[in-house]
Amino acid sequence: MRRSSDGREYFVKVAIAGAPDSGKLSILKGVAERYGAVPPREHEIGDLRVHRATWTDYDFLGNGRVLHVSLVTLHGKVPYNAAEELLVREIDGVIFVMDVAPARLKEAWEALLRVSDNVQRNGYELRSIPMALQYHRADQHREFEPAKLDAWLGVPTGSVPRYVTSSSSPDLEGMAFDTVLAQIRKRLGEIGVAA
Repeated sequence: MRRSSDGREYFVKVAIAGAPDSGKLSILKGVAERYGAVPPREHEIGDLRVHRATWTDYDFLGNGRVLHVSLVTLHGKVPYNAAEELLVREIDGVIFVMDVAPARLKEAWEALLRVSDNVQRNGYELRSIPMALQYHRADQHREFEPAKLDAWLGVPTGSVPRYVTSSSSPDLEGMAFDTVLAQIRKRLGEIGVAA
């Protein structure tokens, strides 16, 4: 997290990570729309597209403090790991999205390992930052059981906030994102920032 020299403005970056075509862009657009953000911007780097939505929350921290939020994700096939490493550089929180279709699970697991490795390359552990898991497109897997996927991933149930969403409701009223933002706010409070 960065803050302005006068301590009145705080800047946070939240990444939406996961395998290509797992629904990350739909989630970003849903969150951005709900928060009234400027429409997400897209930047192209070769075949890769970086999407970013930004907005300012003037009431989030109280006492005249302002929170600037940047929500970012990559869209399309990621040809080089460096792009994913840049995605998680200086992040304050992460939503990891898994398309739960059985045919996509191996790819999702590999993406989770890459995110963990890239976070370590940036000097911290994945479990040390505000995080939420989002099992997405559950409507496309009739026998989906979140607890079984938790066990398969080796994530103890309840250790990480976890949400299940459908194709038609990717933001689920912001549950995953709002949970990550609440964790960031708590950390700001612990360091004496919040009112």
